[in-house]
Amino acid sequence: INNLSADMLEYAKDHEIKLKPIDINKLIKDNCDFFKHGLANETIQAELILSPSNPKWVMDKVQFQRALLNVLVNAIYAIGDSENGKITITSTVEDDQQLIISVSDNGCGITPEKRDKIFELFYTTKGTEGSGLGLPMVKRFMEKMKGELVVQSQVGEGSTFKMIFPKLPV
Repeated sequence: INNLSADMLEYAKDHEIKLKPIDINKLIKDNCDFFKHGLANETIQAELILSPSNPKWVMDKVQFQRALLNVLVNAIYAIGDSENGKITITSTVEDDQQLIISVSDNGCGITPEKRDKIFELFYTTKGTEGSGLGLPMVKRFMEKMKGELVVQSQVGEGSTFKMIFPKLPV
């Protein structure tokens, strides 16, 4: 109940976007290192494929970290106890106008019926382990950043969540 209350309060807050140039690859590496420690006893492998241009992108650092965390937690949950679990995080820059951060997993995938609901408030497939607020938070952040959140999924093969950020003025 405490976790759900904290999640609800966090979602209800309308955080002001604080934009500044940040080193995206470093931020992803730092967050991945944090997750690798958490995955030490798991069978999940984490792979980073980061843009060689090492983009500095105008972003809200705290809200980006929160969005990445939510997507990663869902990927870990989707893999569950399956052997040879893998999460791949990529960063790419297209024409110096778009930053794309992708989180892919080889978990259970999402059925088309559930895919239509995953951004609805309080919808969760995790039972009492989930609040149904994580992905709506990510979607709201992406909207504030004038970006797009794209989901590709195949049942039994896994999912990819792409956060597509346009280039914003400083």
